This record gives sequence, C-alpha cells and structure tokens, in this order.
Amino acid sequence: MSAVDHMVRSERRVILALTVAVVAIVAGAIVLQANGFAILIAVFAVPIGVWLIAQPAVALGAVFFCFFTNAQQVLSLWHGFDYLTELLLLLLFGLLVRDIWLGRVSQSNAGFFSALVALNIAFALLQIVFSAEPSMTASSTVEIFKYGVIALVLIILLRDTARLQGAGAGIVLALLFMASITIVQFQFGLYHLNFGGFGAVTYHNIVGEIDYWRVDGPLTDPNFYAQVLLICLPFAYGGLSRAGSSTWRMICLAALVTGLFAIVLTYSRGVLVGLVILLIVYNRRRWPFIIGCIAVLSVIPAVANVPYFERIGAAISDVIALLQGDGYLQDEAINGRLSEMLAAMYLFFEHPFIGIGVGQYEIYYQDAARHYGLMARGADREAHSLILELLAERGLVGALLYSLMIAGAVICASRAGRSAASPMALALLYALLAYYLTSLFLHAAFPMYLWLILALCFAVAPKLQFDRGARSGLLQIGDYDDEMDGVLQ
Repeated sequence: MSAVDHMVRSERRVILALTVAVVAIVAGAIVLQANGFAILIAVFAVPIGVWLIAQPAVALGAVFFCFFTNAQQVLSLWHGFDYLTELLLLLLFGLLVRDIWLGRVSQSNAGFFSALVALNIAFALLQIVFSAEPSMTASSTVEIFKYGVIALVLIILLRDTARLQGAGAGIVLALLFMASITIVQFQFGLYHLNFGGFGAVTYHNIVGEIDYWRVDGPLTDPNFYAQVLLICLPFAYGGLSRAGSSTWRMICLAALVTGLFAIVLTYSRGVLVGLVILLIVYNRRRWPFIIGCIAVLSVIPAVANVPYFERIGAAISDVIALLQGDGYLQDEAINGRLSEMLAAMYLFFEHPFIGIGVGQYEIYYQDAARHYGLMARGADREAHSLILELLAERGLVGALLYSLMIAGAVICASRAGRSAASPMALALLYALLAYYLTSLFLHAAFPMYLWLILALCFAVAPKLQFDRGARSGLLQIGDYDDEMDGVLQ
C-alpha cells in the first residue's frame, strides 16, 4: 500500500469515527430528553465541526475569522449564547487529535514558545505574594495561561502553507466583514441598527461642542476597534500585491479600502498616527506612494463629511501646549489619559523591579492620582498605554520577560522572511508593529489579538521550510496546497 493510500484510509477512519460520535451525541441528547436547543446544536454544529476537522485549512480560517470579529463576545453580549469560545476550542482540540492520530504533529517552536510563556506565568505567580489584591493577580495569571495554551495549540496546528494561508484568509475576511458593516452604517445612516452586535455604535463627544456617532464595531470601544482594523490591514495589503487569483486580489482590495475608511469613522487619533507611521515604514523607499496615501487619507474625512480634522486639530493644539509647558488642555480625553499615563510612571518609579502586580493598576489608579495631583476621574482606570502599564504592573523584570516573548516572535517571523513564507512573515511583522504603535495609547483590553499574532509568528518560520519551491502568494483563498504534499516530498 502506497503512502498516499494509507493517508487516505486514515482520513476516512477519522471521518467515520467522528460521524459515529455525532450520531452518539444526538442519540444521547434524545434519550436524556435534552431541550430542543441542545438537540439543534448537536444536529447542526457537530456535523459542521466534523466537516471542518476534515478540512484543517478552512477550520483554522473559521477560527481566526471568529476571533478577529470578536464573535464569541458578540454572541454572548447580544444573543445570550455563551458557548462559541468552547466550540472553537473543541474544534482546535479535534484538529489536534486528528494530527496526533495521523502522526503529523509538528515540534518546531512549540517548546521555545512554551518556555517563554512559562517564565511569564512563573513571574506572575511570584507577584501574588507581594500583591495588594492577590486574587486579581491570580486571575490575570490564569488568563495568561489560558491564552498561552490556545496560542500553543495554534502553533502546533499551523504546520504548513495551506493552514497558514487559511488563517490569513480568515483575518482578511474578518476585516472585510467588519469594515463593510461600518461603511453600510455610515452610508445609509443606520446607526440605530447594531447588525447583530457586529456594528455597535455610541454617541460620543468628538471635539468641543461637536457630538457624533463613533463606531465600536464588534468590540466595546471605537479605539480598540480601530486597532484591530489596523492589525488586519497588512494581511489585506500583502494579499493584494501577492495574490495568485484575481478573485482573491479583489477581496483584498475591498478589505483594504473599507478598512481604511472604517478607521476614519472610529475617530481614533492614536490609530491614525499608527497608520501613518506604518505606511512610512512599509513603503520607506517609495515616497511618492506614501505622499499619495496620506493625501487619500486626508481626503476621506472631507468626502465623508465627518469632523475628523477638528478632532485632530484639538489634539495637535494640546500637544503643542504640553511642549510649551502650558498646563491647560482643551481635550478632556487627552487630559485624562495623560493623568493615567503619569500615574503609571509614578507607580513604576515606586516599584521599579517587580511592579505592583499583574492586573493591579486599576485599583491603584485613584489613590496614585490623588497623591500626585492628577485627575482621579472618579473611577478605577486603566493606564491607556500598554508599555507604561507593563512597567507599572510588572516592573523591569516582568517587562523584560514579556519582551523576550515578543522578541522571540519577531525573530521567528524574520527567519521566515528569508524563505517562501516571506509574504506572510512580512504581514505578521507589520501587524506586530501596528499593535505596538497603537498600544502607546491603548492598554491590553483585548489581549487575544496579540496572542493570535504571536502564534502565527512562532508558527510561520519552521513550517514553510519544506516549501521553498512554492508560490510566493499570500492568502490565496480557494487555492490551498494539499497538506500531504509537504509530508511526501
């Protein structure tokens, strides 16, 4: 029996076993007189899961699509369905079992990543002893462990070109899905509709006496929504320039254009700064192109007739006032965030080596603000800067351990930049850059996005070494290489 025949028979056995499991689940639900909704889930969700497990690239694309659209939180908050996260984890577990059964488990960088995560967890456990609220630090430690395990499973699963392309395709489609809803809302004035929770909007003060709608998308804050859109843009840009099919090129172009427009409609100034820097770094040798892109970005607010320039102007005035030593700031949001950042700096100076404890900043903020004459703001607040929050909560030691994990991801993606994986690796490096540029003004309210990018970075380097003769296309949906090709070469 040839190797191909053996693998085909193994695939069939897996599918048969899963089909039997589906029948058993449905039969058990009926015998145990489960409610109709549970039976409905068993009848539809489990067979879909079986099919997805038989198509790993599509399954991973679906997982990344759900995570990047924040579908698990949307379904929970708006529809009372609290099980999507568990279903996605079950799908990943099924893929892992499938790979173990077929003997296709990759070792690669999984051990390296595990060691880095373990160091961060060990440090967080050590901090529990010194924390003012040990339970909060313990909860944050559990969160690090949870995300670390998910990322580790993804690193193991993302073992070849097809699966990496599937994951990248899920990110691009998530960008197109979210941004399209935002554009439709703006174009037709449908701000009263939340599109099933994926198009949430809130009425905010834009600047001065101007109030208007700001788009939250599937998240709970317009600034974090803009951050996620920016993280996705490098994948769409890479797909546009490297796609092997005209259909996928058009999808990437649509995602890129709608994504840029949606960022403007969030009115996020920090993300706009990150976008401009990203454009300059990405195209540093093509200044005419950079100038053209900035010109297009400048035209969008005028065409859309939104008060973005006024909001940016107020921020520039406040920055100039700060540089000149003027204590009065026009924008209350900037004033508040400045207080939160300064409080983080003061807390770091008080606890420079091991910090105040992971997840502790919020409970320290008001006391620190009052002590140093800052805006207490009448509520527990985040640092609104990931870098300063890391220093305050983890000190130099913890920030160094965290930085080692990021450095490992950058090294892995950079190594892949010298192989056939270079398009995906380049997109990942710029996605990381986008995350940290925007994190200068944002804290880690949605850490899952960073962990997903880290998983892709650690996965991309070794998994495509066998595929040096492959096409250099990125995210060619519907055109995946067969998984067995890399094994049989």
